[in-house]
Amino acid sequence: MKRSKNGYRILLVFVGGLLFVPLAAPAQENALRLHDRARTALDADDVFRAIELFSLSLAANPAYVPSLVGIAESFFRLDEYDEAYRYVTDARRYTRNNAAVFNLQGRILIGLGRPDEARRVFAEVLRFEPNNIDARIGTAELALAEGRSSDALREYREVVRFAPHNRKALLSLSLVHDSLGDRDAAERYLLLAIQYHREDPTVRVLAGEYYASRAQYAEAERHARTAIALDGARTDAYLLLAEIVYRRGSISEAVAVVETVIAREPDSYRAWYTKGVLHSEAGDAEAAIESFDRALRIRSDAEIARIALEAVVLAEWELEDPRREQYADYHFNRADVFYRDNLFARAAAEYRRGLVLNPYDRNGRIRFAELSMSRGYIAEYVDQLRVLESLGHDDQFIRDRIEAFERVAADAPAARWGVDQFLVERDRTPVSVFTISSENPLEHVDGSRFLVSYFRDVLLGSERVEVLGRAESVDATSEAFARARAAGAAYFIMVRFSEFDRSFSVVADLHHARTGARIARYSSSRSGNDRVINATSRVAETLTAEMPVKGRLLARELDRGIANVGSMDGIEPNAIGAIVRSGTVSYRTDAPGLTYGQGDLVGEFRITELDDLVAHGTIRRAAFFDLINVGDTIIFPAKAENVVREEPVFRPPVFRRVSAVR
Repeated sequence: MKRSKNGYRILLVFVGGLLFVPLAAPAQENALRLHDRARTALDADDVFRAIELFSLSLAANPAYVPSLVGIAESFFRLDEYDEAYRYVTDARRYTRNNAAVFNLQGRILIGLGRPDEARRVFAEVLRFEPNNIDARIGTAELALAEGRSSDALREYREVVRFAPHNRKALLSLSLVHDSLGDRDAAERYLLLAIQYHREDPTVRVLAGEYYASRAQYAEAERHARTAIALDGARTDAYLLLAEIVYRRGSISEAVAVVETVIAREPDSYRAWYTKGVLHSEAGDAEAAIESFDRALRIRSDAEIARIALEAVVLAEWELEDPRREQYADYHFNRADVFYRDNLFARAAAEYRRGLVLNPYDRNGRIRFAELSMSRGYIAEYVDQLRVLESLGHDDQFIRDRIEAFERVAADAPAARWGVDQFLVERDRTPVSVFTISSENPLEHVDGSRFLVSYFRDVLLGSERVEVLGRAESVDATSEAFARARAAGAAYFIMVRFSEFDRSFSVVADLHHARTGARIARYSSSRSGNDRVINATSRVAETLTAEMPVKGRLLARELDRGIANVGSMDGIEPNAIGAIVRSGTVSYRTDAPGLTYGQGDLVGEFRITELDDLVAHGTIRRAAFFDLINVGDTIIFPAKAENVVREEPVFRPPVFRRVSAVR
């Protein structure tokens, strides 16, 4: 009998089924066993081992949903959101109405920066499970990622209403309230978490961090030691304990705790960084630099460790110390890359940082000079070569270039008026910089001490501000107000830093030094590589862009004159400045800028030619009588029309911190 095609297919399916059945059971069993091992690794926070085992499980059974979910969660913890999304999408393909899979997908979508899609996913879960805790927590985290803290708090409180013992919600409420400065509410929810989860090491670590930030070191130490007793493998608990005993004055004991971590985990970046801080505070610069250097060998992109190391080098090593070269070269090499990519501002910042570390470096200074020439600053180019000449680099190459470019600059305004523009006193806005250490939620011990000095150094790259003294830590804004006023500052800046994992934020509040009132706030948040440099530079650039451009009339011949402002101030040809009687200008108390009485306006200065730091222009009097004198103030409007002071931030550090609580 002739077999039909359909019958043949049925037979093949049947035979295939027979062949498949004896193979499927061992494969499924193997997938399950590998999944269980992977889940154990993930629960122990061994993410890379978990990924390896989940992958093997999926090799045995590509449709095994628990392993698809597990590997998606693993990549999510590594911030590898694209990979996480690929696997969670596969998991959804093999399962229907699985709330756990939906909720994981929603959290991954937040990580991908797709909040509207995440919102729809959580809403879908809540549609068929109105009291699904994970969906409500996901909705709260989405609100937090979008900067809607009050909405996040409302969602977390709703979770606590029908699940009073929920650890995630209680800790999240504590962390969010703490970030908003509501310490009473933060402690209230923290105490509830401790009451319901006394033997949870994560709760104890967070409690230790909370009380340490309040300088309640005895209570903080009790929680840190309890966390270690509950889980002796918690590196974060040991490092927290080291910070606490350091804060209460026992550096040697803190070093011993850190060395316990290093003995067990020789490649612990945070342990080596912390050891560097402890040696620095103990006055052992060489040991501090060695520890910071070891931390950088473990994580070469660790910006705060590098900033800390450089701070010790600048403070402790002589300018002529040849060991400075290696740290300066790091910045020169980065600058070269930015220069080649025409990122001139970033290149200039890196060259300046390199020259701060090693001012005698011939090649670094020549490259910086060449960058200045590329930006049109010929006088700055010549000045940098003169610096090299004064440092003893008096070779033919440098002499030839000085001579050649001095001829080029012979007809520039400075040369025609006989002014050495680099010796003329500048009329920058004087500012002081402060931070309150206890208001900087940082993972790096003493990070604010190094970061506030770095922020000051970044400000020094602007021609518009003069930073008075060192950047300092104070106990309160009132102390900063008193110090800035005594120093003669026009403004003082209160800067705060926050970080968690790969997210970093800077907030700078600008205060008037005469009244103490806050008149502007600038903020930036970045994640990924160069996040510290990029966020800090963004805030510094935005702030200085709003500083007034002010100069003086240096000399005058009839209706022509020269002023001490130039292209490096951001001034352009044909710009018009108001000439105001000397001594009658004051700083505004409501916003960055200058103010003067209309009766003190005596004329205007229109720029016709620009040099780097001086400008030639025409003078026009404001009244019938000529009341304009050499030394009068010239005010140009700051070109800050499109400045965005506070950038909208998606996934700020507080979101990162809360979402990391598992």
